[in-house]
Amino acid sequence: MLFIAGHKGLADWLFATGIGLAGLPLSFLLWHRNLYKAAINNGTMRWLMFLMFNFLHIVLAGWIAVAPPIVGKWSAGGFTMINEFKRGTGGRGQFVQ
Repeated sequence: MLFIAGHKGLADWLFATGIGLAGLPLSFLLWHRNLYKAAINNGTMRWLMFLMFNFLHIVLAGWIAVAPPIVGKWSAGGFTMINEFKRGTGGRGQFVQ
């Protein structure tokens, strides 16, 4: 049941797991540390770094939400959902029960 939707299975799951595991340390290093130091020291460069990484996060989140099939099927976004429903495999037990 875990590897049904993407048809590549394990590779997609491992890639998504790697993104999830890297997200916590990277969010501390790129977001929270810069925001904390900018608030303490009132440094313009730290605010700019925080805003830049925040913008990159919003772009990546939007890319994953839309999930165009250019890169692969590792994210469950709009295009992936539409393709799975067109094939007739996405609605059985996965999205609708």
